[in-house]
Amino acid sequence: MKNFNIEIKKIEVNKLFLSENKIGYDVYFNFNDEVKKMYIEFPIGDPESIVRMLISEIKRKEKIAAEDENDVLQSIVLMRINNQENVEPRLMDFFTKFQNKVKSFRSKRTADNYIDMYNSIIRERLEL
Repeated sequence: MKNFNIEIKKIEVNKLFLSENKIGYDVYFNFNDEVKKMYIEFPIGDPESIVRMLISEIKRKEKIAAEDENDVLQSIVLMRINNQENVEPRLMDFFTKFQNKVKSFRSKRTADNYIDMYNSIIRERLEL
């Protein structure tokens, strides 16, 4: 049995697909003392479901990489997010604020500061 700890370090907005109602994120995390980067796209929606999907997607992708198909006992892999009880509320807060920012951007009907507002959305990040 293998036991791995994942520590989420940073989330950055990579792409904004307003017509498709989704956002692409770069997620940086430590896995097995190695910094990894993953690109994930999520629909604009409920922040709680986005946090659950984010954590499960990181665990799923790293579990596939860590599995050993030749040894039955070694193929049991446990994935754990470090400080998950502290990380989840910070992620929820980030996604809630970010989605409110996107909604206000989408509702903007004048050209005043449109590019500046778009650039501020694209530069959003959360460091954990």
